[in-house]
Amino acid sequence: MDGRGLLPGGIAEALEQGSVVVTGNQRAARAIRRGWDRRNRALGLASWSPAAVTSWDAWLANMWQRLLVEGHVTSMMLNHSQEQVVWRTILEADDELASLRTVDTLAAMAADAWRLVCSYDGRLNLQAAIGNSDTRSFQRWARTFERLCEAEGFVAQAQLEDTLREEVEREAARSGFFGVIADRVVLVGFDQMTPSQSRLVEALHSTGIQVEELRLNFPAQRRFLVEAADGQEELFLAARWVRRFLEENTGATIAVIVPALEKERREIDRVFREVLAPELEDIRADDHVGPYEFSLGSTLRETPWLLPPSIYCDGQTSRCLWRG
Repeated sequence: MDGRGLLPGGIAEALEQGSVVVTGNQRAARAIRRGWDRRNRALGLASWSPAAVTSWDAWLANMWQRLLVEGHVTSMMLNHSQEQVVWRTILEADDELASLRTVDTLAAMAADAWRLVCSYDGRLNLQAAIGNSDTRSFQRWARTFERLCEAEGFVAQAQLEDTLREEVEREAARSGFFGVIADRVVLVGFDQMTPSQSRLVEALHSTGIQVEELRLNFPAQRRFLVEAADGQEELFLAARWVRRFLEENTGATIAVIVPALEKERREIDRVFREVLAPELEDIRADDHVGPYEFSLGSTLRETPWLLPPSIYCDGQTSRCLWRG
């Protein structure tokens, strides 16, 4: 193996030329970094620079942090947890709130909805919308969220793309764009860019920065349809096919696409664990090193809070001590 087929076409060339590769999500970024390392090992290289690969969200956050450090901006960008706290604070102060859902659940839903509104130019439409009580509640929360962020000097992740675009245009008009981005950026894995993403890319183009989208084409070699009696049998058939394929193709990577993954995650995990990694059924096994992973994270409320043996807690003082 010469290693040249371990990365999709165009990505290795872009990295070799010093480009920054920006992916649609963290999972894709990790996969490209692994592919870059495997490729260079296969080529017999003794050393190489880490792949300059990052996800879109991490790329935006890094740009904003560099702008902050260099004194171009003063507002603080909220991370996911901080933004949840802001939404939760707004909801807890709402005297008209009446819902069967918890405040934390509503805060997460509001944050997701706000991101969609900002990404698809829906802020004016939201203000003018005439809907039911849920719509009016969200309108009220969104107005409060915007006012609070403006008063406190916060930048929400949902508005980061448009805020960065405005800063790009302002700096370009004054003295040329600041040096916080590579001269060439390659976008990988974007099915369709949102309006706010497209505007930011166009603004970067106007400063002379090359932003190119690399389309990856993988022609299908085989297509076949398998009939299953029910969803349970379908999962087992898929898991057994994956195991057989991996046994015949060492080092291959397989993607299993599942609609409504969040609803089926537990059952899929159970079946794939049983078929692909039965050794993980042992309660003493480290379940973080399995041969598969989900692209969708689990919620905090579904995560068991287990303390490792080396941590001892004093229940009276709420103090935890590490013991080496």
